[in-house]
Amino acid sequence: MPKADQEIIIDKEKTFSCMTNSVYRLPDRLQVELMKTARRLAESGKDTLLVRTGTGMEKMLIDSFISLRGEYPDLRLIRVTYQESLLGKELADVADGAITLKLRQRVKEFMLENSSAIVCYMTQSDYGKSRLRKYYEKEHCLEVINLYRPTINGEMEQELYRLVGSDEYTPREIAERLLDWKPCVPSRLSRTANEFKTVLNILCSEYSDDPAKMKELTAKTLSAMFYYSYIMGCKDSEIEKI
Repeated sequence: MPKADQEIIIDKEKTFSCMTNSVYRLPDRLQVELMKTARRLAESGKDTLLVRTGTGMEKMLIDSFISLRGEYPDLRLIRVTYQESLLGKELADVADGAITLKLRQRVKEFMLENSSAIVCYMTQSDYGKSRLRKYYEKEHCLEVINLYRPTINGEMEQELYRLVGSDEYTPREIAERLLDWKPCVPSRLSRTANEFKTVLNILCSEYSDDPAKMKELTAKTLSAMFYYSYIMGCKDSEIEKI
């Protein structure tokens, strides 16, 4: 732990930060993605993580980062704060030092300006309106690691595997399990799926007395509908490639 009066030197190329959004529910899968991200960044030579509050997603990234110190002993956790700020005071026990800003300075701006990579979890819509996006377009010297899409994909794949990814269940048993299944999916995908549900309801009401007609609704047709729904949901979480 550096002394209170010891200046902390930040090498931007070796530093990264986390931009959090308290609006999102953070799925368990996110911890897995954060661990993989922290390891990749440490392996690439990034040894300093700037932190602000030590809560939510930032805490998950801190835990992943600190767990790598056995392999990378030079890793540093630096708290960025104001002189009178109460945010992140619990970080004092784990941080390797603190950078205290003047009141006219902004913590998020400092972290953006002194990092070469930012880890975040945002939908495409929220990212498009964020300060992070504006800074990225202006500077073009920042790696943005948005874990929203891989996390959502991972959650969906795991749940699908648990449902149909083994030979333990017959089609009838899978159909019964579907009734109790509550998958975690992006809201846009859910809205699209509701449109498909309306179509299926119409088909059922129109042809309930004609089983032969219902059989024309083939597995290929259903697959195309659900695949389209999946793509629409994922599209909402994509970051444009610039």
